[in-house]
Amino acid sequence: MNGNLTERMSQCVGTFDVCTNVCSEDYWVQSLEAMWPINFAYPIYGLVFPFLLMLTIISNVFIVMVLSRKHMATSTNRCLLYMAIADLFVGIIPFPFTFFYFTMRRYENEKSELKLWWCYMAHYLMDALPPIAHNVAIWLTVLLAFQRYIFISNPFMARQLCTLKRVECASALILIGSLLFGTLKFYDLEISFFHGLHPQLGLTRTCMFKASAMLNFLGENLVYSCYYWIRAIVYVFLPSVMLIVFNFLLMREVDAAKKRRKRLALQKDSKAAAENYDINLMLVIIVTVFLVVNLPQGVYFVLVCINQSFELNLALFESEYSSLFLMLDNMLILATYPINFAIYCSMSSQFRDTFKSLICTSCHSKKMDHISSLFANICVNLMFSHMGCRPSTGNSASSF
Repeated sequence: MNGNLTERMSQCVGTFDVCTNVCSEDYWVQSLEAMWPINFAYPIYGLVFPFLLMLTIISNVFIVMVLSRKHMATSTNRCLLYMAIADLFVGIIPFPFTFFYFTMRRYENEKSELKLWWCYMAHYLMDALPPIAHNVAIWLTVLLAFQRYIFISNPFMARQLCTLKRVECASALILIGSLLFGTLKFYDLEISFFHGLHPQLGLTRTCMFKASAMLNFLGENLVYSCYYWIRAIVYVFLPSVMLIVFNFLLMREVDAAKKRRKRLALQKDSKAAAENYDINLMLVIIVTVFLVVNLPQGVYFVLVCINQSFELNLALFESEYSSLFLMLDNMLILATYPINFAIYCSMSSQFRDTFKSLICTSCHSKKMDHISSLFANICVNLMFSHMGCRPSTGNSASSF
């Protein structure tokens, strides 16, 4: 290597191509394989994820079909409908990249076949877009718990405040806010492509990234610190605290309602009390499942913000096990979506009956109706057998 080449390499602040003697100023290289350790990512994203996504698509499409029926139009159901749609996007958005890169094992030929659009797919489908859908799902869950608490604590106010139109407006504001907040990830980086002889990596193909002009103007440290702390507080800590509080209040109401049901067992009001009890119990289960799988990732995200903001440089966050934790938690989150379908079928007679009519709209015989009913009950029993829960009977199920 001659002196001029060595001098140019030492002066290059970015990525240097030895073959062409070209310096890509301020760019750094990042292989896709390094972002997700393949020994973990292939079995999780390449094999488990497509299976869970298939179950999610089937269950959530059924949920959307049922809850979008005219006779199911209530404020609670509308929240559940929008949550199902947001959950669908959480799984569908990253799937094109995970299927192409992991399931089809394209990572094996990354160094020889990588194209620029691979880098764009990785950034937008795995980093920029999924948090938007997840943030929407989080705040829709808060909206669900809040409006149900209002129904419990002040039924008169609920009739004025928790109308269908107001829930739709609140959901639209949640979507707009999440989109506006997430747009930063669309403009924070300039993406390029390296194909040449790298001083450390040798002859290779890899993605190159650099801070955008907007990021340089505003200050990279300031922008990312604000972004991640706002995300940690507004989309992790605050909604989690609110969900814990509302869930506690709902659980307390469920316990009180259980005692009232015993007192009203022989009275005409017992049916209405049973309906409210089952609605509240169903929402407690939904919110609890949501918290169980989302809180660990939320705590992890806050710790990452602390580590980066105070430059602690803890080795734990640089290890491949942090990536493994996030991948496993993402799969747990995805696995809860079909469970929600089982909860709806188990605890709402109206949902269950509407579901039966949907899967057998052209069947009029008692035999086919029995088959559709058996299919729905088998789905419910199989899912709840793994949860250790016993589905409620038709007599006590509510219509929400």
